[in-house]
Amino acid sequence: MDLLNIDDFTADTLQYLIDNEVEENVHLDYKAGTALQKNDRGKNEITKDISAFANADGGIIIYGLAERDHKPAELAPFDGNDFSKERLDQIIANIQPSIKGVTIFPIRLDGDVSQSVYVVKIPRSSNAPHMATDHRYYKRNNFQSVAMEDYEVRDLFTRADCPELEINMCFCTCINEDEVRDENDSYVFSFTIGVTNIGRKLCSNFKIAIICKPQEFDFHYKFNAGATNVNSLSQTFLDSDRIKLSFGSRETIFPTESIDFSPKFEIPYPYVDKFLGASQFEILLWYEGGYKHYKYDMQEESFEEIIE
Repeated sequence: MDLLNIDDFTADTLQYLIDNEVEENVHLDYKAGTALQKNDRGKNEITKDISAFANADGGIIIYGLAERDHKPAELAPFDGNDFSKERLDQIIANIQPSIKGVTIFPIRLDGDVSQSVYVVKIPRSSNAPHMATDHRYYKRNNFQSVAMEDYEVRDLFTRADCPELEINMCFCTCINEDEVRDENDSYVFSFTIGVTNIGRKLCSNFKIAIICKPQEFDFHYKFNAGATNVNSLSQTFLDSDRIKLSFGSRETIFPTESIDFSPKFEIPYPYVDKFLGASQFEILLWYEGGYKHYKYDMQEESFEEIIE
């Protein structure tokens, strides 16, 4: 279960974590309901933990799920009448600068507000570093939030001065299936890859690569970038019989802007089944100040980032 891509948390989600002993990690933290305190110390702890995730790679905190040896042990809910979602929102708003995109998912066990669990999803921030209410900066380290060193704080200020791109969409479809008549024809499979600038600076230099194993379809293919907004198309042989097909962008991408790319594989009729059988691809994205790695499975229609 990929918690970072879930948008509807329920009691069943919590039970899944308990039953499968899903361990805490750099993206996941469990806390009993007693962690939500109204006093200054409680507010400091809340802002410390949430800012630490934003300063790192984002993640999820579940308030109301007790842990033992870093694994979820049992439900430990709190009274949502006493500590409302709005109160938690107000405490989080004290983090400086504010963190955009924090989402709180309230879960009422058996529909009872007095038996509440809050799932808090925190994005990786391009506006880091964020300071907790105790006027310190924190990061995630193994299973805890720890104070950052001076050089780490300065590195995060540098993050804010660089663009940050992500691939927010990737899928592949055959665009000429009705036109293929016999073995002399070829199928054309078109990728749609959407790139978004989620940072605060424009980016005029980025590159995309698709990695596949063409020996699985006997190297019978043609590849083209499929658009006029790309340049520097190249092919590189890697280990394990893999090939990296790369292209750069001719366009500048501004903050919040998205650009779609449509690279295409042309597969001869006799080899289309082998191409479909070799349906797993790696997608790489390089940009000024960063790099991201994804995997796409055409048959499963799944796409996710690989956190390295």
